[in-house]
This record gives sequence, C-alpha cells and structure tokens, in this order.
Amino acid sequence: MEHALETRCPFCKRKNDHCSNVGSEHSQPTDGDVTMCIGCGGLAIYDSKSESGLRVPSVAEIIDVLADQDVEKAMMAWQRVVGYKLDK
Repeated sequence: MEHALETRCPFCKRKNDHCSNVGSEHSQPTDGDVTMCIGCGGLAIYDSKSESGLRVPSVAEIIDVLADQDVEKAMMAWQRVVGYKLDK
C-alpha cells in the first residue's frame, strides 16, 4: 500500500513524497523502519527527529537489513528497473 510521506534521501538528497512497504499492506512506516530511495537505491532509516525524515543507517543496521531477503529482492528489482532505464 502506498502512503503520502515527504522525506529526503540522506544520500542523493532526492525529495520523495510517497512510500510503499514490502511487509504489511496497511502499516505506516515508523522510526527505525528501513526504506530504499527510488532515485539512488540507497538504504535509509526512518527517523521523525531528522529534518529530512530519514537518516543514514549504522553499520549494525546495514548488516541486519542486508540479511533480510525482502530487502535483497527489493534491491534486485530496483537494479533491474534502473538498468532497463539506463539502457534506453
């Protein structure tokens, strides 16, 4: 399910105005949840205290996130889409 939520990627600075989740269809993202920027593919962590709404993950968070098969599938799908667009 897609949710309106303005954030800014801490890596490429892209402004994103919506998010969708891989898990439960109805859950809104909360602090500590992981997201992937549609612009650069960077993995970030939701943080309502951050001005951009996102922060760079810690090393421990990156290790945990990269072990998640859903995240791995999302990253591979993003790479396929971006690769397709770059070829055109």
